[in-house]
Amino acid sequence: MLEAAGIKPSEVVFIQNGGVGESMAALMGGRVDVAMIGYPFGLTAKKAGFNLLFRPSDTEYGLFPTAVIAARESWVRNARNRKVAIDFLRALNEGQQLARDNAMVSKRALGKYTRVSDDALLQGSFEFYKSAFSSTLKVTEKEMANALKFIEHPKAKQADPKQFYDNSLVDEAMKSF
Repeated sequence: MLEAAGIKPSEVVFIQNGGVGESMAALMGGRVDVAMIGYPFGLTAKKAGFNLLFRPSDTEYGLFPTAVIAARESWVRNARNRKVAIDFLRALNEGQQLARDNAMVSKRALGKYTRVSDDALLQGSFEFYKSAFSSTLKVTEKEMANALKFIEHPKAKQADPKQFYDNSLVDEAMKSF
């Protein structure tokens, strides 16, 4: 996030506050100038006069730059396992579509797992996150190149991003979707 804004980590002081609630309290109490807080808490901060400074999904890094789904080639070569992988990808795609397109389902899940019942906060959270869910499960070369930037191995900087992903299972899963 700092890199996206042209800021070096050495130019800021990091303070561990605990969870989102504690970070929100530190922000509201004036103990920190900036805090990482997710929605629906971001709406509360906005109502209190704080500004959104960074939205990962609007950058080249995406919302979850380190999230991966991986399987060994030897495992996927087995026809039964391949079917499991394809079915998983179809279900994941369907879940992403629901999260992106169905406010009622998304708000129900958000309410359950955030323990928030305020419909305005849940709707605001849905609106904030719906564009963060990609319309495809495919990995792009640019995304992988960005992910390699975060690996502290000397060979990562010179590695060919194409060697680290394979969209063939996604292609197969989406053919019959």
